[in-house]
Amino acid sequence: MPLPNSGQITLSQIADEFGGNAPHSISEYYGAASGVPNSGQIAFSHFHGKSASYTVQYFVCAGGGGGGKSTRNNDRGGGGGGGGFRYGNATVTPGTNYSVTVGSKGNTGNARGNRGGTSGVFGVNATGGGGGAGMNSNALNGGSGGGGSGRGTGNGSVGNRGNGTSGQGQRGGSGREYWLNSGFMYNTNRYVQGGGGGGKNSVGADAPNNRTVGSIAGGSGQSYWGTNYAAGGRGATWSNQNTSGNGANSRGIGGGGGVGNSGYAGGNGRVGIRYAGNARANGGSRNTSGGYTYHYFNSSGTFSA
Repeated sequence: MPLPNSGQITLSQIADEFGGNAPHSISEYYGAASGVPNSGQIAFSHFHGKSASYTVQYFVCAGGGGGGKSTRNNDRGGGGGGGGFRYGNATVTPGTNYSVTVGSKGNTGNARGNRGGTSGVFGVNATGGGGGAGMNSNALNGGSGGGGSGRGTGNGSVGNRGNGTSGQGQRGGSGREYWLNSGFMYNTNRYVQGGGGGGKNSVGADAPNNRTVGSIAGGSGQSYWGTNYAAGGRGATWSNQNTSGNGANSRGIGGGGGVGNSGYAGGNGRVGIRYAGNARANGGSRNTSGGYTYHYFNSSGTFSA
């Protein structure tokens, strides 16, 4: 529990709170808590109200879903959903190890993309992004849902999109089947376009009822500590297989939809932890900037407070 906010504090009280090895000296506790000097003059009064426990901020980003694909020339896949994204504060105790799980990317499957992996820390988990729909398949639910494909639904009709998880992300966009004219010929008149994958902060765009040039936008992600996370992958259209939708180098981004065997993987997840002041914990990739120490985990590991 915190030391007294005022009055006399003894060295034994400090040792009971912060630990250490006997015989104790006050210099043993340089930098033991925020506001306690790291060097130079140190006094018992510096420890008023101090506690060994301290508060950290964190975010949890799951792996992005893989984009869908189709083996038919005129069919396109939906974009993968962005990985679920959550953030908050936690109180940690020095000397305690906390498990960190980082979800892997969702790869493209035989048709529908695969769901991304779950990330978590401090008992808070984020769900992987849903895979985008492909030929004869529906999109998957996830942190954010995958975009639909529309394959085989009929002229002007829409394909099933994936739903997002409340507090983590948004739904994907609907795919759409479009016939250029009244004939039903797979290779000349009929086009299936993929919806965009959902993102943390907005839904994926629906494919329009026309032959679209370009690609169908995925939902927007979350900017956090200067980096964008958990955006949805783009849906593919008749003119675009959407290589720009590859999320493999972006954290928690959904993969783009494609044609043939060219659907794209999502991005791996990430977990971040920061606290005020100089480094006092270990784990992940650590750096200090702007008055905070940051620990980034790009793979599963341990945060040692």
